[in-house]
Amino acid sequence: MFLHYMVTMGGSMDIDCTILAPDKTVIWNAERDTENRVLFKSRIPGSYAFCFSNRMSTLTSKVVSFSVMVGNGNAADVMRPKGAESDSLHRSIMRLQQGLREIEELQQALRTREQDHRATTEVANTRVVVFCILESVFIIGMGVGSVLYLRQMFVTKRMV
Repeated sequence: MFLHYMVTMGGSMDIDCTILAPDKTVIWNAERDTENRVLFKSRIPGSYAFCFSNRMSTLTSKVVSFSVMVGNGNAADVMRPKGAESDSLHRSIMRLQQGLREIEELQQALRTREQDHRATTEVANTRVVVFCILESVFIIGMGVGSVLYLRQMFVTKRMV
């Protein structure tokens, strides 16, 4: 089995992760991880639990992207054709299949990371635009104020 998870949004971008076997024993545990990849063999048949916890920062919600890939070790033996020539061909096909799975997993992780970075740049862009608008309003206000002040200074009052 293979688990890949990544915190994409929220707080300090860390989360606790635990993998439990069907008999409730802890297979793997990590605290305050932002991203991780875990590969392990399933020794016991049954349902495995993947638990994510945010108890260290309960005030901030987080978005976690994860994927689980389950490989069937017996499938290769069941589907294997007979013969030496076909055996090497079968191994090549299985390697290609595994490579394609890894590429697909990597693409998904990169898409998630790109979404996160895009959201960050959009927020930064919004802040820059708002600051520029405020700065422009301030400069125009200072110009209008200067003109009014200078007009007031040069108004002559005559006493008759």
